This record gives sequence, structure tokens and C-alpha cells, in this order.
Amino acid sequence: MGWYRRGFQELNGPAVELNSWTHVALSYDGTNMRLYIDGNLVANTNVSYAPNPDQPARIGTGHDSGNTPIFYFPGDIDEVRFWNATRTEKQLRANLFKDLSPTETNLVADYKFDTNSKTLINSSTNVAGLNGTVRNSPNFFPSSIANPINGLHFDGINDHVSVPYNANLNPTDITISTWAKVTGGAGSFRAVVSNKNSSFQGYVLYAANNDRWQFWIGTGSGWRIVTSTSPIILNKWTHLQGVYNSSTNTLELYVDGALEGNSTSGGNSIKTSIELLIGASDNSGNPGFFFPGEIADIKFWNTPKTYADVSSTFQNYDPLTDPNIIAHYSFDQGLSAQSNGFLKKLYDFAGGYNGAINNFALTGSASNFIVGNPSPAGGGVSGADLWLKADAGVSPSTGSLSTWADQTTNHSTTIGGASGYFPTGKL
Repeated sequence: MGWYRRGFQELNGPAVELNSWTHVALSYDGTNMRLYIDGNLVANTNVSYAPNPDQPARIGTGHDSGNTPIFYFPGDIDEVRFWNATRTEKQLRANLFKDLSPTETNLVADYKFDTNSKTLINSSTNVAGLNGTVRNSPNFFPSSIANPINGLHFDGINDHVSVPYNANLNPTDITISTWAKVTGGAGSFRAVVSNKNSSFQGYVLYAANNDRWQFWIGTGSGWRIVTSTSPIILNKWTHLQGVYNSSTNTLELYVDGALEGNSTSGGNSIKTSIELLIGASDNSGNPGFFFPGEIADIKFWNTPKTYADVSSTFQNYDPLTDPNIIAHYSFDQGLSAQSNGFLKKLYDFAGGYNGAINNFALTGSASNFIVGNPSPAGGGVSGADLWLKADAGVSPSTGSLSTWADQTTNHSTTIGGASGYFPTGKL
């Protein structure tokens, strides 16, 4: 890849992986050209750059010296964006799977490929007149690149995600947050997320063989374990939070926001040199203890976090504003229960520690991307304002529409009016 000025300056990245979606970005800041693959910087060089003075931008092809299209691209392209400012590595990661606002600062063009027509629409409204012309009838199809609030279904047999070792995933202090739904495997160890080895080092979140949740850290000679007081409920989304605070030597396990396990005695040895596993744990050097069920939205921090801290990240989380985030696997990629065979990686939107998706069918409703926890805030709303309008023909049994009703605790609150628009109320 390169910039034109009496030739091209090339930047060589890793080998192209066929039949796999790959995010590619190129930036230039006036001096340095940088190539990013899947949100990570892979090459850079100093170069002079002369902007293209008169030739059209082309997607899926290049051109020869006579401006005849050549070098046609054989494959799929999606979400092409042009900016008039240099994007940082963190900015690229954070927006990999996001739909951007048409007025996003410095966004010149955003081609989503969402309409099957001869006009390729520029969704950005910052610059007018940048729609494209589609030629030679390429095939438009539903994209598996971005689909919000997803999770991943694990078959409990051999499905798992593996992330290459990185010292940043083995900090001295750690907080792990995730949502998990167990669908089976009673009486066995089922790992949600793990970075432990057979030398009693590392950490792991388990659905344990006593059918309680457990958070383990190694001591170098054994394991420190905190166990939930409440039993695992099958087929229920549950929020898990494991915390280790080195300054107080405190190990904590929160289940759905409640502190259910706590330990202040014992040593710690949470640093390992092996890969991080999601949906599995190390078993004598190989992945094992496979998780049967669904996992979504895993976050790692390099500092102890309270549940209040963590719950504030359930909605509209922006890793760019969080200095202590290490990794964020939101699972917000793929098409739920549809064909996702071209997705070979699970993306980390914070640190760029992307993982390999291993053994998944990536089609159908099992062993595939699925709709994740539909209510990550824990169910319901708090302090919401809303207007209600009764449609014509509504005939309430009480003869009037006059109360809010909370069906879970049978509380009610009187409101004004009997029909039509009602005043704003608080839930």
C-alpha cells in the first residue's frame, strides 16, 4: 500500500488470510505513513505524499497509467471510511464495529454498502457530493461485520477462543467483568475465561463442579478460591465480576452485583506465560473444561473495580475514556444464528488483543454468534421518563387508565387522566 508521488511507497503487513474478514487502515500525518491490521499497527515509514489532483476514488479496483480500471479485488468489502484527520490506534479499535454518526468529526465519507442500488451512498453529511457509482453489478449481501448486543454460543465440547500471551493480560491487580449463561454440564468444571497454567499460576472464572460460581487465582503452590453463595441457575444470563487487589491481598467474586465470595488470606501468583482462553481453561497444556452456553461482553482492567464502577460500563461504554481498561471483547460482531464462517477472530476493542475463534460451526443457533444479553443493565429501567398514549378502543377492566403497575412487586402509582395522553411518570 502506498501514496503516489513519482511512484509508490510500499508498506508490507502480515500475509493475507483468505476467506476471513480483516480490517485494514492506512493513515498519514504529514510525515509518517502507518498501516493497521485489525486495529493494530503493523508497519510504518516516513514518506512524502502528493495528493491525487484529479482522478476518482475507486473501491474494488485500481487503474493503469491510462486510467483504465485494473487490479480488481476478488472478495467482499464493507464499511469504507475516509477521514481528513489521522486516526489513532485506539480510535480505530473502538470504532471497528460501530455505526458512526453522519456528523462524526473529520469523517469525510462513510460507505456502508447497505443499499442494493447503482448509487453507493455516502452516509457522512460533512461533505456533499461524494456518492459513488456502482458498476458491473456486484452482489450486495447482509454483512456479518457489525451487529450490536451479540454474544457467542459455546457447545461445551471443544468451542473456545484463544488469545496469544501478552503480559498486559497478566497484571498485578485485575478486574474481570463478563456475562455468562450456562446451559448444562452440572457437576463439572466449565471455564468462562481463564489464563491459568498447571503450575498454580494465573486466574480463572469457573462454573464449578459444585454448581456454584468460582474465581481462582494461583499462589505458585496452590489455588486461592472464592465461591458464590448462590447456586448457578441454568439458562439465565448472570453477571460475574472477579477482582484481585494486591495492596489489600483481597480476592472478590460478585454475582449479579452482590459480593458472594471474599478472601484476604493466601498468596498470589497471577502472572503466567500462556494464552488467554475464553470458554475453556488449561488442562495439562491443552484447552479443556469447555463451557456449555453463552458468553458476552468481557472486560479486563488493571485495577480493582467496585461493582458500581463496572455496572456504569454496561451501556454506551467508550474504552477511549477509560485509562485502566486492558481488553474489551464485546462480541458485537456477526449475524445472529446466521452464516458467519468468514469471521475467524474475536476482536478486542480496547487493547487490540484479538483472539482466534476455534472449532465453532459459525452457522445456525448453536456454536455461533447469537443475540447476547438483551438487558445488560440487569433488567428493567431506573428513573425513566415516558409518555403513553392509549389507542382507540382500549377498554381497561377498571374503567379508567389510572395507575402504573409493577408486576414484579405488585407496587402501583396513581397517575392523572383516564384516556388519551397521560402526564410524564417515573418508573
